[in-house]
Amino acid sequence: MLLIALSAAAAAHAETCRWPLNEPRRLSSSFGEYREGHYHAGIDLRTFGRIGLPCLAPDSCTAVRLRVSPVGYGKAVYLKLKDGRMAVYGHLNGFSRELDSLSYYWRLSHAGNSCDIELSPGVVRFAPGETVAFTGSTGAPFPHLHFEMRDSAGR
Repeated sequence: MLLIALSAAAAAHAETCRWPLNEPRRLSSSFGEYREGHYHAGIDLRTFGRIGLPCLAPDSCTAVRLRVSPVGYGKAVYLKLKDGRMAVYGHLNGFSRELDSLSYYWRLSHAGNSCDIELSPGVVRFAPGETVAFTGSTGAPFPHLHFEMRDSAGR
């Protein structure tokens, strides 16, 4: 009985978020799958071979980090939600106009193709369902959206 009560309390307290794509909810990989030397830290959402699908903000959030790299998550954005959780979108083809401008000018000023930018909270805000980025295959062999939801401690 105690376990049922605790589960019900946790479910009532859990915040729901918007699904990050306006596409059928299909996974190409799940959380915890073994990958060469590590475990998969998120879920991979199928885009059915398409690049450029809008990735939507799961809740009210602010962008706190942008990464552009030829490996790993490729182009990635880290979003801090109003409750302190972090949403991570990886293997993107591009960012929203404002994020893309920040990334472009940072790389131009640093004369490089890669970047890892920590943004001050509140500089770039998104409302639930607003387009944050676009799906792609950067750092990955096929188009999909890598999605993670981390708690306020980064787990």
